[in-house]
Amino acid sequence: MGLSQSDLADLCGERLDVVVEIELGNLKSLSKGEVTAVLEAIGLPPIDIATSPRMRQKTSPTALASQMASVSYRGELAPSDLKAALISATFPVDLTAFIAAFLDEVPVSLLARVVDEVNAESGIAQEALWANMTRMALRQKTTRELWRKISRASAIAGAVQDSGAGRSGAISS
Repeated sequence: MGLSQSDLADLCGERLDVVVEIELGNLKSLSKGEVTAVLEAIGLPPIDIATSPRMRQKTSPTALASQMASVSYRGELAPSDLKAALISATFPVDLTAFIAAFLDEVPVSLLARVVDEVNAESGIAQEALWANMTRMALRQKTTRELWRKISRASAIAGAVQDSGAGRSGAISS
């Protein structure tokens, strides 16, 4: 996803050392409020029904995400349309509400499973699929802070890579 521990700490309002200890599994106790803040920062509800073992057996991640993003009584987001949007970062205008709901409302854990599924089926790199979702989210001006954090992290990584690309091993005199 491209979030640093510091980004996650900022998103959930926790201290960096708490986030580090959570990741390492060293925290002896965590309040319900702290757990909820961390889960909400990464887009997960306190109880994530969408990723329960029973739901995984019944429905593919893309089909489940499509159902969750189908916010209209007039139509629904077909899994094939969702996959096509993730691969190309484009979609028909009549799918705008569905794609916005997918990007804003689907738990991040399910987004990750969708990316895994589309990657396995299409061979497109996971990083490219996350980048496509980020592009779509920024174009749609979605409210989930995650996409802006990923965009900033990508821009910083690109700037660092670009600054290193101009240097060569030769020493001029």
